[in-house]
Amino acid sequence: AQAQEGGTRMKKAFRAFCPAFLLCLPLRAAAAANSAYVVRVQEIITPATAEFIHTQLKDAAAENASVFVIELDTPGGLMDSMKSIVQNIIASPVPVVTYVSPSGAHAASAGTYILYAGAVAALAPGTNLGAATPVPAIRGDWTIVHKSAVH
Repeated sequence: AQAQEGGTRMKKAFRAFCPAFLLCLPLRAAAAANSAYVVRVQEIITPATAEFIHTQLKDAAAENASVFVIELDTPGGLMDSMKSIVQNIIASPVPVVTYVSPSGAHAASAGTYILYAGAVAALAPGTNLGAATPVPAIRGDWTIVHKSAVH
């Protein structure tokens, strides 16, 4: 009888604990869904930058982040890297905010196109964007692009 009484107490304790535990699961998921990823790009846009943003976007999606913020301060960079970043931003299931920051920062050339790709694009006071001319990786291609743009 004593073993049966102990089993009954365990069942009661489990029944009391189980709903409390299950109530905590949605709270944990909601906490993850209310997280924000913030990355700062203060460099020339290169393949390494594109890979970094790609990896961070994947991590944010895996963690069900609510928003992904890219803080930009860049003179621009390579066209292929910029295109890769823009494609990743557009394909991201996590909304991406692009933000030129801090005061005095700029998003020129490839950075301008990255700024445009965000679901929300914002500039801190005292920042600027443009000119928007991303450059190909090969100097010879730049000459051809430049000539065709002039003619």
